[in-house]
Amino acid sequence: MGFLKSLYLYSVIILSSLILNNCSTSVINTNSSVDANPYSMFGKTPERTFYYPVTIGDSLKKMWDAEINGSFPNSSVSIYDRYVFVNDLSGRIYCFDINNGDKVGQLKNVGAVYSTPVLDHNLVIYLVSQNDENSSNLCYYNLSESKYLKQIKIPGRGLTEIIKSDDGIIFTTEKGIVYKFSFSGIKIWETDTKGITYSSPALKDNSLVFGNNNGEIISLNAENGNIQYRIKTGGCFFGGASISGGDFYIGNDNGNLYSIGLSTGKINWQVNTGSRIIMTPACDTDNI
Repeated sequence: MGFLKSLYLYSVIILSSLILNNCSTSVINTNSSVDANPYSMFGKTPERTFYYPVTIGDSLKKMWDAEINGSFPNSSVSIYDRYVFVNDLSGRIYCFDINNGDKVGQLKNVGAVYSTPVLDHNLVIYLVSQNDENSSNLCYYNLSESKYLKQIKIPGRGLTEIIKSDDGIIFTTEKGIVYKFSFSGIKIWETDTKGITYSSPALKDNSLVFGNNNGEIISLNAENGNIQYRIKTGGCFFGGASISGGDFYIGNDNGNLYSIGLSTGKINWQVNTGSRIIMTPACDTDNI
């Protein structure tokens, strides 16, 4: 009898330890200094600025590596202060120390996280696409308080990259509905563009641009969500848009790369690359 009692107590302790450890792994706590130049979204800026004018030598040295649970989507990391955030398709957001690769914490969610988390000081905002239904959860997590502030259910899967603007975040869903939310989780507007969308948007001067599966390129006013223009080009758009100066660049499944006037929607030129384009263009002053 004493042996059975001891075995029971031991089992309870082990089970309790497992539960506590499992709960404790789903938390991120940081104490960031003010970062004047963060990489707080996919492409760093709303225009999607991927180009950096630096020279990389031929002698690269690995500083650290880290292992995660799931596979990576076609997104990137975001960085604030000394913390690196990355998402995976098993529904997790990871936080690593940029200096040594130590894992600071992780957030575990049911579903998949396709887009790069957006950072705003102590706030991390991300979309979790649900596996069993055509919907997503828009999550607001406070890093300094280690708690969720809001989790908002959104119709449609969030498969594209989120934009951080001056007054909130903007994202599209697979259903072609575009949303703008404030940093406190209040919906500012939503616009149904009536076309399946896998193209990540770009933003400049209140003009939001992206493509859809109908072969259309659409521009919305970022203040009110009104459609400014939509042009038909032919060919599905899976890749996102990037903006440079007064023009933006986007490629489609037919292999066509377009240069388009941001304010007018007029096609400046197009080039057929001979192969489908599924990624966001990167450009400097001379090359794309």
